Amino acid sequence: MNRESMRQQNDDCATLVTGCNQFGLELYQLLAQTPGENIVFSPSSLASVLAMTLAGADGKTAAEIAAALNVTPLEERVHEAYRQLQAKTKTGGIELRSANRLWGQTGYQILPEFLALTDRCYQAGLAKVDFQTQSEQARQAINTWVAEQTAGKISELIGQGLLSAESRLVLTNAIYFLGSWENKFKPERTSDAPFYLASGETVAVPMMRQTTSFQYGEFDDLQVLEMPYRGKLPFHCYVNEEGEFIAQEPESPDGGSDFAMVVLLPRAEVELAEIERRLSDESLQSWLKTGYCKVQVSLPRFKLHAGCQLSEPLKRLGVTQAFNPATADFSRITSDPEGLYVSEIVHQAMVDVNEEGTEAAAATGVLMVAGCAREVEMPKEFRADRPFLFLIYDRDTKSIYFLGRVVNPVE
Repeated sequence: MNRESMRQQNDDCATLVTGCNQFGLELYQLLAQTPGENIVFSPSSLASVLAMTLAGADGKTAAEIAAALNVTPLEERVHEAYRQLQAKTKTGGIELRSANRLWGQTGYQILPEFLALTDRCYQAGLAKVDFQTQSEQARQAINTWVAEQTAGKISELIGQGLLSAESRLVLTNAIYFLGSWENKFKPERTSDAPFYLASGETVAVPMMRQTTSFQYGEFDDLQVLEMPYRGKLPFHCYVNEEGEFIAQEPESPDGGSDFAMVVLLPRAEVELAEIERRLSDESLQSWLKTGYCKVQVSLPRFKLHAGCQLSEPLKRLGVTQAFNPATADFSRITSDPEGLYVSEIVHQAMVDVNEEGTEAAAATGVLMVAGCAREVEMPKEFRADRPFLFLIYDRDTKSIYFLGRVVNPVE
């Protein structure tokens, strides 16, 4: 591959990540319009399924999906960019599994070009099921596969009644993340503390605590904390035959990952909704320009699980043709005269944040502090005792894997 081709690939990957992250942030703003609820979802999982859907769409249907994902400039290169992004994502030190699969009606003719593209770029094999006479067995097969891919964390992606004899094709993505903090919290330092809800009430939450150096930023209306996950396997320590203490770093097949959780904490006098209204890829990138300094961190232990149907939010983002049987154009999936349209898009996600690190899973059917660069006498205080936003992203590729908010950690 020549230098120009490599540059084009890198540019395409960057465009894909920026577009899909912006899609995730725009979708978050729609989901956040329901006040008082915790939120967690995976922009990465949703973008993967929509990109596969785009591979089978044509005409205005394809144009709307590409516009929602903000990948219109990539045209047909979007699928190769997705393949390259997966190849560039380093997972040493963490566990990250992302799997795609197609579920097609037995005997239904799916174009070989579509199957070849989704297999090459999304590693999405085709499983044949019988929606027409055994829709419940098909539903169970899909849910079993999702549960296997997410270590049992997402067990009921497809609810009862969502499949019928008219179902022809289901596209799925499942993603699972397990990472240990680079600097773990000590369990003995965790104790109950008040968390101030937007309503003015307080609830007691298990508050984790530690003081160490992190990427940290202060702005007029919020604080930003970036906590990395361990990117390499721990050292193997032993005493050799000569009595010498040996600390050996194990080999990481891809050189180690660079994932982190970011917490966006509004100032006490600022409502979370104000930060949410300003949320965009541009604002997020400016908030992530943090400095390295010692921080006294107080973060609640929390576990969230959320599921939703996304046809209406996606329609509000401009994807309308795909859901209309009279206008949907999926002629790049099948030449069957009955055609195809999208009846629903379902999504579930969970995240578990504790002293050791973070476990997260999802399935679908994206100002530097003055003085931080020099020694500081007192650590900055970051006390997440009120509603906040969080995200888990790859600092190398910039891709957002999980995004959400905590308005009540014990709900």
